[in-house]
Amino acid sequence: AGPVDTTDLDNSFLTFGTPSDPLDHTNGRYREYIERKILPTIYKSYLVQSYIKQQRYSNLGRSYARKLNVLTIPANQENERQIKAMLNYYADTYIFDESGTKSINFETIANAMRGINIKQDNNSVEKELLDAGGFKELKNKQTTGAATVTWPIQFKNQPAPVPTPTYYPVYSGTKLGDLVTTFMKAYDIDSDNKASLKDNPDKDAIKDLTNDGKYPVSVGLELKYRDIQTTDYTTDGWMFKKGVADLPDKLSSNLFSTSAAKIIDNENKMPTSEDQDKFEYGDYVTYAYRGSEDPKAFLVKESPSYDEGSSKIVLKTDNNDKYFLVQIDEAVNVSKMTYSLDNEESYLYQKADDNDPTKSAIKMNKIVDGIIDKTADNGTYTSNAEEYYLMISNIVFHDDSVYNYFKSKYPDLFK
Repeated sequence: AGPVDTTDLDNSFLTFGTPSDPLDHTNGRYREYIERKILPTIYKSYLVQSYIKQQRYSNLGRSYARKLNVLTIPANQENERQIKAMLNYYADTYIFDESGTKSINFETIANAMRGINIKQDNNSVEKELLDAGGFKELKNKQTTGAATVTWPIQFKNQPAPVPTPTYYPVYSGTKLGDLVTTFMKAYDIDSDNKASLKDNPDKDAIKDLTNDGKYPVSVGLELKYRDIQTTDYTTDGWMFKKGVADLPDKLSSNLFSTSAAKIIDNENKMPTSEDQDKFEYGDYVTYAYRGSEDPKAFLVKESPSYDEGSSKIVLKTDNNDKYFLVQIDEAVNVSKMTYSLDNEESYLYQKADDNDPTKSAIKMNKIVDGIIDKTADNGTYTSNAEEYYLMISNIVFHDDSVYNYFKSKYPDLFK
């Protein structure tokens, strides 16, 4: 069984008591909404989480939850080779950086793939990655010398923006590059970076940019640009097997295998940097040793011969339409979730600082709370928690219709 949380639910931080409170609308509508809609949701979530911790704790270890940082990059025939090269470069240069001076940040790769505001200086990691992958600046063949297309694009019939914007090159194969390529099927861009409609514009491009004629091209171009700004290539946090979208079944099975869970965060099983190549394809995990940092764990591809020539941690689908990097921060199993200092595989034992069980308990409770927070949305737990709290409430019925309703809806309460 897990720890019993005896802390009383303190809702003082949810009190909106003074008339001057900005949430206390003069006619009470905001306050009523908070009390009727928001607070019950908070209370329900808290009660379900408490139920799981106190009554279903053993299920957490069997959930094989993983705390992950996942990068997913869609690819097509035009940019698949560049994406693969870029990710291989990032793995070799940034992830397997033995000095530990280069930080790992998947969002940098995501920024490069969006292709927005790519600075042209030596400090731009995004430019470094695009160059390493072989992405090229989009060229305007209609101008003298095929000048680079830059963003933002202006329309000839519109006044110049004030203040004058900073212009950035557009890279083919990025999200922005794909948008501008579509735009250039319908519009000519002159040497001043101003666009005018072609004599024979591509009808499909116009249809795409205007959402089939629902608004002008200028509006459609801006809406699509905003969509690119919010395109998300990364997901992180606690996940379960069905929660890692698009990862091929074989790789997903490896990620959530017992072998992977035993290796992650286990000093007794963690290999040294010298001998890790002997085990990694059997246990599906490899480590990046980065100076004084704790080693970082990554899911590896299916076998050394699969996608030969590619980094062991650059993963892909069989048809090459998506590429992945998967960093594994935590991998839960039953032994790790045991509250026992006698179990060397438990988090309580592994995460002890200076043999201080209090510090390791705090770290373990953080892991437990993170998993429960994700688990609490499960409909089965919600129903079970509801029935459990009704059972311990010792409800006394004084009305037959109410009694019959409860008996039909919660028959287990009356066994």
